[in-house]
Amino acid sequence: ISASTSTHISERNFICLIVRMEYLDKLNRIDSRSVPFNSIVIFLLGITFSFGLSLFFFSSNFFDVGIHLAGFTFCHFWEYLYVALFHKSILSFDSFLLNQSREFLIAVSASWVEYIVERIFFPSLKANAWLVYIGALVMIVGQFSRTLAMYTAGSNFHHQVREEREENHKLVTIGIYKIFRHPSYFGWFWYSVGLQLIFANPICLVGYIYVLWNFFNDRIQTEEAALIQFFGDQYVKYKAKVPSGVLFIK
Repeated sequence: ISASTSTHISERNFICLIVRMEYLDKLNRIDSRSVPFNSIVIFLLGITFSFGLSLFFFSSNFFDVGIHLAGFTFCHFWEYLYVALFHKSILSFDSFLLNQSREFLIAVSASWVEYIVERIFFPSLKANAWLVYIGALVMIVGQFSRTLAMYTAGSNFHHQVREEREENHKLVTIGIYKIFRHPSYFGWFWYSVGLQLIFANPICLVGYIYVLWNFFNDRIQTEEAALIQFFGDQYVKYKAKVPSGVLFIK
């Protein structure tokens, strides 16, 4: 092989290497804010939701898994859709709330582990169809309440507690906010309880109630301290006449 041919081959290989490196770099730069990435997540949620409904309607052995999957995926899709409609500038993978915290991931994993272990070793625990339907009803009520709360509040609702009042931030006291001060927390609490009832998970049911109550107790105190700072007597009067929505939290 002549020297010129070898040089030509080396140059071509070098160019191919550069192209491959640029392509891999683009793949690595697909972050949580990229539209293609989020579209893939939406597609996967849709597939899982459809699969869950199929199990619920057509499987006598795993209909509990089906409604659990359908409820879980529906919830996280609507969390993302809310941000897409009202807070486009901060839309990202985080908007799905699928990776909201390490504790959340542990809780979800624990739920599935308990279900699988008990289904294998204590199958009678998972044989109560009526409990699945009660859990599904509780889950739906919780999901409906949270979704209604978010869309009633519109741009005034945020996934994160605001430390400073934004220019267009208004105190929402209409609709479901006439019934509860924190209807989204009411909804998330009962949605989560419903999921554990569907799975008939006694350990996670107790654990979820304990952890969620403590979480919302701390969060409501922090949030309402900020709301009193934002709205003063207006919020104090509202707080005095409308319950929080979470059991035993004034």
